[in-house]
Amino acid sequence: MTAQAASAPADARPSTGAKLLEAEGVTKYFGGLRALQAVSFTIEEGQIFSLIGPNGAGKTTFFNMVTGIYPTTSGVIRFRGDDLLKPHPVPWFPLVRRPLKPFQVTRMGIGRTFQNIRLFPDLSAIENVMVGVDAHNKAGIARSILGTPGQRIEENVTTRRAKELLDFVGIGKYSSELSKNLAYGDQRRLEIARAMATNPQLLLLDEPAAGMNPAEKLELMRLINRVRDQGITILLIEHDMKVIMGISDRIVVLDFGEKIAEGRPEEVQRDPRVIEAYLGKAPEEEAAAPPPVTDEAPTSETPSGMTTPVADGGQDDDDHAAWRRPGNGEEA
Repeated sequence: MTAQAASAPADARPSTGAKLLEAEGVTKYFGGLRALQAVSFTIEEGQIFSLIGPNGAGKTTFFNMVTGIYPTTSGVIRFRGDDLLKPHPVPWFPLVRRPLKPFQVTRMGIGRTFQNIRLFPDLSAIENVMVGVDAHNKAGIARSILGTPGQRIEENVTTRRAKELLDFVGIGKYSSELSKNLAYGDQRRLEIARAMATNPQLLLLDEPAAGMNPAEKLELMRLINRVRDQGITILLIEHDMKVIMGISDRIVVLDFGEKIAEGRPEEVQRDPRVIEAYLGKAPEEEAAAPPPVTDEAPTSETPSGMTTPVADGGQDDDDHAAWRRPGNGEEA
């Protein structure tokens, strides 16, 4: 089965047309480093919407702003028309306002997974998922200590829901295993189950196919389509283009923190700016570049007294390349 065959035809995908998440002019600076610059796009309910780009393009930074980890420098992010980043009333203190905390964003209906797996390693698979279900539970510490009837009912419902989700992602037989003992692909599926346990309307998946073999990636594509069939809209970051092109309804491409393309998979795949961002310019294009305006390049003196041309600005291209494509860790 090919990657393209793992998804339904594009015109059959159930987008309702209703706006779910809107980003308008989103900009983020970390000191003097620009991570995002004036990024705007809209995600509709029922879509699998992909956010792609080279390492360091700002994709995970956008996820972190949506989920309340970072504030924006400027711009607006709306979820169902509500500005996620504006100060909201504090419970029990309506006159006090502050930005939403990540757990409050989760309760609004936004769940996520992480680029680097973040499970509770010494909890079992089912306990990890129960943590997600608990995001909406009402029983507090006192009711849990006393073991009230309401708390026991809630705990039974939580356990049953966690089992259903483990079966849904295909790892129900490992419910009692410690998460740290699961295979890498199963840990990825467990993260998706935990995120689904928060009952999201929008699910953010950050590189879920990382480290998977081809067979596991095909299973993941089927799983993501099944998640969407449950009525959950997907916002996906992924570097595997077979996965992206096989399941996405719409794609936004970032490079150096700026949006350089948006459209359907076949449109983005042919966009010259996207090809250049991933592969660089073709040799013939570089050869066709206009010659310098000046007759003689500026020179600098080497320790041996010889003179060598220097690039305008005095910085080697390799320095730019190294900054542009960090190799390890989570991107900016």
